[in-house]
Amino acid sequence: MTNERERETISPVDLGRRLQELRRLTGKTQMDVAESLGVSRPSVAAIEAGQRRIDARLLSEIARAYGARLSDLVREPSPRVSLQAQFRLPADAPEHERSELETAVASLQRLASSYLGLERLLDNPLRPSPVPHYRYESRRLESVAESTAEAERRRLGIGDGPVLRLRELLEREAGLRVFHIPLPSSVAGLYGASEEAGPCVAINSKHPLVRQRWSLAHEFGHFLTRLERPEVTRVSGYQRLPEQERFAEHFAAAFLMPAAGVERRIRELESGNRQVTVADLLLLAEEYEVSLQALTLRLEGLRVVPTGTWDRLTNSGANIRGASEMLGIKPPASDTLKFPRRFIFLALEAYDRELLTEGELATLLEQDRLTVRAIVERLSTRSPDLTEEAVWDIPLSESTTLGI
Repeated sequence: MTNERERETISPVDLGRRLQELRRLTGKTQMDVAESLGVSRPSVAAIEAGQRRIDARLLSEIARAYGARLSDLVREPSPRVSLQAQFRLPADAPEHERSELETAVASLQRLASSYLGLERLLDNPLRPSPVPHYRYESRRLESVAESTAEAERRRLGIGDGPVLRLRELLEREAGLRVFHIPLPSSVAGLYGASEEAGPCVAINSKHPLVRQRWSLAHEFGHFLTRLERPEVTRVSGYQRLPEQERFAEHFAAAFLMPAAGVERRIRELESGNRQVTVADLLLLAEEYEVSLQALTLRLEGLRVVPTGTWDRLTNSGANIRGASEMLGIKPPASDTLKFPRRFIFLALEAYDRELLTEGELATLLEQDRLTVRAIVERLSTRSPDLTEEAVWDIPLSESTTLGI
């Protein structure tokens, strides 16, 4: 049911104006409404003037009297996030790719607006930790990328091991709203920021998981150094990259594969005069959730293995795929979940509190009603000891038996 905090998502004055408009649309007088509600006409006038607060019961009765949804009365419209006008699409992009990118930018803007609208509806904004703004110089680009990655790992408290749940980590700690949507195959990601929503990122949902993680770390590098300027990140290939792209690439490598961590792991593998093998590198790449190529080039950059190791490996004709299968390494599936998990739970919470209808929830999550109904039933399962509360309302002390 609607609680006090949810009713405060719209001011009493705006709520009163909305009620007055609905009354006039239904052809009722203030006296008609007063009689149906069992209150005085001055009380109705005071409500419409925003001079009297309304409790949940009376608000529900007013909604029924006007044939309106409760959510329509208390909810502010989704705020408009301005991202689209900021993007300058690559001038050399083919027409079909430009069209796809324009669609993707519009989609990112729409999704960010919906996310911000949910947060305002529930009075539950993202509250990331303050993030430093880093700068770099052209002549010290690589060393600054290394030091920036080290500083961020310290700030985030993740040590020098693999980064787990990168998408959730960067949303929680840095405030990045990360969506996975289809992009042209040559585009790895989009980055934009707005005053309303903060940093927003789109990652190519069609790319492999290791590429998606790399792209997200790359966009994080942009966020740390160039907070306001939007970016279209293309799959690099062999062309000469602009300075800001080279910084983001070096940062991604250092952030996902910290020097101290991978060097320590290599020393462990070399103990007892043992030589590091391709199998070792395959297992290490799986551990850090990066590609074999990215790991090998990182080790080359750290001078842990000789320069040119990756080229020699690819030119040797070694059956990398066959070796991976023998080691039981399976390529992880792409992360195709369009919405951040927090977005989904906020939407379900709004539905549970009757701030969204089933149809609105289905539209928001881009699912049909039957699918949404199944999701709600699964996540709203009650414990025998918690008969009134959905999973998002259960105190932590009581949640251990529910497996969340």
